[in-house]
Amino acid sequence: MVVEQVNRPFLEDRFGNSDGGLFKFEIMRDLEYRGDDWEEYAHDHELKSGGIDDAKQLIKFIKFLNDASDKEFTSKIEQKLNVDRFLASLAVNTLLTDLDSYAGLGHNWYLYYNTASSRFEFIPWDVNEAFGNLQVVSPEKILNFDIKKPYMGDKIMIQRILDIEKYRVIFEFYLSSFIRDFFNPTAMNADIDRLYSHIKDSVQADSKPVFSFEDFQKSMEGPVKPQAFIFSQQIIGLKPFVEQRIASVKAQLAGEKEGDQIDSFIFGQPGGPPPGGPRPGDPGGPPPFMQDGQGGPPPGMSPFPPQKPLDEETKKIIQQLKDDLKEMDKSINQNPNNAELYVQKGDILGQLTELSEPMDKMVYGMQIGKVFEKALEVDPENIGGHIGRGAVRFFTPEAFGGDLKGALSDFQFVLDKDPDNVQTHIFMGMVYQRQEQKDKALTHLQKAIELDPDNKQAQDLLKAMQ
Repeated sequence: MVVEQVNRPFLEDRFGNSDGGLFKFEIMRDLEYRGDDWEEYAHDHELKSGGIDDAKQLIKFIKFLNDASDKEFTSKIEQKLNVDRFLASLAVNTLLTDLDSYAGLGHNWYLYYNTASSRFEFIPWDVNEAFGNLQVVSPEKILNFDIKKPYMGDKIMIQRILDIEKYRVIFEFYLSSFIRDFFNPTAMNADIDRLYSHIKDSVQADSKPVFSFEDFQKSMEGPVKPQAFIFSQQIIGLKPFVEQRIASVKAQLAGEKEGDQIDSFIFGQPGGPPPGGPRPGDPGGPPPFMQDGQGGPPPGMSPFPPQKPLDEETKKIIQQLKDDLKEMDKSINQNPNNAELYVQKGDILGQLTELSEPMDKMVYGMQIGKVFEKALEVDPENIGGHIGRGAVRFFTPEAFGGDLKGALSDFQFVLDKDPDNVQTHIFMGMVYQRQEQKDKALTHLQKAIELDPDNKQAQDLLKAMQ
């Protein structure tokens, strides 16, 4: 796969300069003003290029978004942001119902301070979930995604801009123009067919496909089943998506129908949680139908039942873990080549993933794999890094980057170094159980109990297999 990175050559090509601050965002709670200390932003507002003065400039922009009066915002927003390009990007995102974006989950985007214009530029990134591919709601809601509220939850930058009438008109103009000029069945179907012909031989030759070649062929004209059930039983085909999405947007523009708002969703952890979270069979762990990443829920059962409100004691524990996370980030900044610090950070993130509310689970869960990868980048033989990465690979569904063989390799590496590692024997048992190699699974689980006779997790897994 060839992917253009958002870096200095990219900035020079698009804006003619690369000396401004570049920020990459992985946030779920929108652009909150958290005070003037950059450390409050640094873990999910990554400073890719630039220095502390650039960071302060971003903080000022965020403060303006949150605190400016309507009059001040209307008069000054174009001095601070390239609003026209932002609206054009938002229109494309809305047509494609890409919910893995700023308008959706809140990540996969950059802001760049363009020194030629002295204002921020919005840069979308990683749009692999376009064409409604992110399965967070039903296909019907994806196809009828609301153009009046083209974002999930609260997105202050979109909300405040679209509250201004002239920008709402421009946004709807872009929607209409894009449908007329290129996002229509004639143009899109021709492009889909052209690209299909261009890549089909490579897809068929892929030795590690996520979907079968037959599903690839079907997806041009009709739906296919997802690899992991989330909120729907189908992924919308490309050509049907274009046709039906256009029909919905046109009807909404004409005032003939209301769109479906996607305010929030309860996102569990299909396939199981990352390390630190509940294991299959534990209270709060993934339901049985999700443990192998296959199928849907039993009839009449919600896939992700609402979580009970957090009690005060849990809130205190979460706050302490957040404080620990900040301290760990400080330690890592001072000792960036200490692999153990990254492993400890991964453990803290795992505990936060287990205890937090659903949206926060995603915030922390998305960071865990990167942290363990960093630990192994610093020290390829770090045992904790291999255990953590192996767990992430195991519990993540294949359709979302899971890698069962990679997990097995990580766990075997650990046992070669530390044959008596109880938790790794348990993980090996779970891997072999999923691979339906019962004898090997039993061997590792029995070894775990031999090493730790009171280990309840190993006992429960062994009992379930007998």
